[in-house]
Amino acid sequence: MKIPRRYGWTMDTLRPRNGEQERCVSLLRKIYDWERWARFERLKRLYDTDLSLGSFPADLGERDEFELYKAERERIFADHEAGPWSLSLLGSVGNGKTTMACALLNTYNSIHGKGARYAPLGELMDEYKARFDGEVLRGYMSCPLLVVDEISEADLTSYALSILRRIIDARYGEYRRTVFIANMTPAEFSAALGGDGGSAVSRLREGLTFAMTAPDMRGRLASEFSAGGSG
Repeated sequence: MKIPRRYGWTMDTLRPRNGEQERCVSLLRKIYDWERWARFERLKRLYDTDLSLGSFPADLGERDEFELYKAERERIFADHEAGPWSLSLLGSVGNGKTTMACALLNTYNSIHGKGARYAPLGELMDEYKARFDGEVLRGYMSCPLLVVDEISEADLTSYALSILRRIIDARYGEYRRTVFIANMTPAEFSAALGGDGGSAVSRLREGLTFAMTAPDMRGRLASEFSAGGSG
């Protein structure tokens, strides 16, 4: 799905409005080290098959690069040295969660051309149910950077939850950067995903969670506009 045009900022053009938004931007930057991950993704495409087969590339000149990839992969999966795999942005409506997450997507796509994806959960489910095609899910499982927005208790039917868990499991297993956005408290989000005993909650705890408490800026701006117009 396309990133909505109203969310056209990048990490360079975004101007946080308060200290909480500044903290959010710093966390978003933390989950994606552009240069390091561009190199890692390139090596992954080249050498994952060789690694799964336990073999070396045929070209001796590529062996040093292959060994670099093996070492980098081991560090990432063993120590999470490259940073958290996910960020859950939680809190009430209108405080900038989607704007800032989409700025991260736009920045990625401006550097790499394409690849980062945006999907409100309800639209993701509609797309999948319209086609019942595994390729739809694989696209969300395998893209290098994904934002899943508008995760609500109303949308999290048992079926939607099973699909979301599959996406979480796949992306966690490959350490693919993911941002989850929900208008919930951390406790509500955890309960909606199955509670403390569930694998999804456990895996998200290996990422970051940031609960934003700022008020609804859209509502405030609308109120200010109305007050100005009434005079």
